[in-house]
Amino acid sequence: CFVPWENVLVYRDVEKAKQFYAASGFFNRFNLQSAVRLSIKLEFCIGLLAMGAESAGTADFRGVQAAVGEMVGLREQLWALTTAMALDPEEGVGGTAIPRLQTAAATRIFATNLWQRVREIFETTLAGGPIYTVSSFRDLQQPELAPLVAQYYRGTGLAAPDRIKLFKLIWDALYSEFAGRHALYERNYAGNQDQQRLDALRWAEGRGDMDRYKGLVNQCLDDYDLSGWRVAPYKS
Repeated sequence: CFVPWENVLVYRDVEKAKQFYAASGFFNRFNLQSAVRLSIKLEFCIGLLAMGAESAGTADFRGVQAAVGEMVGLREQLWALTTAMALDPEEGVGGTAIPRLQTAAATRIFATNLWQRVREIFETTLAGGPIYTVSSFRDLQQPELAPLVAQYYRGTGLAAPDRIKLFKLIWDALYSEFAGRHALYERNYAGNQDQQRLDALRWAEGRGDMDRYKGLVNQCLDDYDLSGWRVAPYKS
């Protein structure tokens, strides 16, 4: 059969195949891409949460503002990691610049636990609001139902059709079957939870970070003994 050999990266080389994930730079790059994607997704959800609260008339409540602020903080933390991956790279294959491995590993752990908190914030902040909509747009067009919908489904500063449209979008993004699949994706796309953390530890060990961390402790312990301080400026 025809094999496009120019597209084959590894062939009958077990060691190269085993090293590909980390050594090729794939891991570094895919975490940068996924973090940028999730950052934009968070921006969209921050807008949804803020507009949902405004529609419910709760946007000025202290707890609601704190929830929106937490969402903003989560987005900024994730964006800071993408910035670090872009501006503090390491050298890759052939002299290329790729995101630093340790930063990519940290991003992987942070991002895969982030979405559960986002959903929790929506559930506790908007409460049952996303459920409180009509079953179909046809209800808005039905002469007998339209006046009732207009009266009971309006929001603060929003006519019923606009509020329903907004909360249907919130439902699609956070609560629907589609959103449930997305939640599973965000949690699991980068590998199982233990492996994410084990990779971060192994790479920290392999690159000398763990020795450096322990070195700080040993440096502190060497500053004193049973007789007191051993180093200036504390030694008298």
